[in-house]
Amino acid sequence: MNSYHHSRPIVTLLGMALLVLSVAGELSLAIPGAASSTQAINPNPPTSPAKLIFIHHSSGENWLADVGTDAYSGGLGVALRDNNYFVSDTNYGWGPPDADLGYENIGDHTDIGHWYNWFVGPHRNTYLSALYTEYDQHSWYSRLDTDPSGQNEIVMFKSCFPNSSLQGHPGDPPTTGANPLRGQDCWSEHHTVGNAKGIYNDLLAYFATRQDRLFIVITAPPLTDSTYAANARAFNTWLVNDWLVSYAHHNVAVFDFYNVLSHPDNHHRVYNGSIQYVTSNGDGTLYYPGPDGDHPSAAGNQKARDEFAPLLNVYYNRWQSGATPALTFTVPTGGTAWPINSPQQIRWTTTGTVPQVNLAYSTDGFATSHDITMDTVNTGSYDWTTPSFTTTAIQVRVADTANPAIVYATSATFTLYDPSTLDHLIYVPIAVRDAQ
Repeated sequence: MNSYHHSRPIVTLLGMALLVLSVAGELSLAIPGAASSTQAINPNPPTSPAKLIFIHHSSGENWLADVGTDAYSGGLGVALRDNNYFVSDTNYGWGPPDADLGYENIGDHTDIGHWYNWFVGPHRNTYLSALYTEYDQHSWYSRLDTDPSGQNEIVMFKSCFPNSSLQGHPGDPPTTGANPLRGQDCWSEHHTVGNAKGIYNDLLAYFATRQDRLFIVITAPPLTDSTYAANARAFNTWLVNDWLVSYAHHNVAVFDFYNVLSHPDNHHRVYNGSIQYVTSNGDGTLYYPGPDGDHPSAAGNQKARDEFAPLLNVYYNRWQSGATPALTFTVPTGGTAWPINSPQQIRWTTTGTVPQVNLAYSTDGFATSHDITMDTVNTGSYDWTTPSFTTTAIQVRVADTANPAIVYATSATFTLYDPSTLDHLIYVPIAVRDAQ
């Protein structure tokens, strides 16, 4: 063991489908917390250590802390250790400078609006490269003694309890298009139910490109103040039941920490071979307040620990069983035209587990090739300065560093042109016209 130094119940059961039953005998279908699966759930721990990184602040720190540390400690670190997860974490002050907000570090900013910067914004590669390769502890908890090597394959992320003060109305639909909550904290006037839903929808575009990572959303804990409880309840239930209904993959899941802490008889857990989601009890406020009020107590955190660890195993096993490694370019494609000596972003999607990649280009169909970068963390994109020569026959290739047989090259050539020459000004309109 290694410690860091320093009423009427509504019950939902997920098997091959989710049955929502009430005592009145009503029946409906839903799919909570992840894409649907036709496989029986598997709550067994990973057979070999799995590397997990948890993005959190004080409530997450308390949840991780070994039982007996203080009046808040939930023992999650030990539970994850005993389920064969090697856990690292981020906390206040962690990581690269926040280049989006221009102050503090990215680890200081974990409100719902900030997740856009972490996973979608223009500096995400910087943040995520650091996150995927962070193996230290920034809180006090016990974990496996030996780092199993490799990158973090599971990313858990949680906002703190002030994020439960969502404005708006419970039934507000997700914001589409420009969202004023992007990059904002939970004190913003834009911290509303609809905008928060829109932020989480934004994240799916990136998550879909990273089938080699499992992303676990931990909902924000409830508040003791009931002012926005109905909004928080509606938002978190939407995350579990609705957010992922149309998501085609198995690498995203939700644990409703909020719900588990709202009443002793509310649950999000593995129960009798299915996933049980009970939300009908209490008023949506924190049932387990700690000594300071809004931080959950040890009793609440330990209840959440016991419900979460087996559920994480289910999510992990479903994810592992569903993906064959593959890489596919999205940019550039055949017919793309880029200026020479210009900054461009190469982008690709990943299926399965591909932690690191090699990138190369060729002008002869890869009879010969030239390295762009080697052994780089797979973030799904790479900023490249194009070569200084003109050509209409260039291709790029991405390959798994560990298994070069997992490779994808642009199927058609694209163009590098010199914008200062008249030839290009004549050539490109013709090429575009002909392509139409």
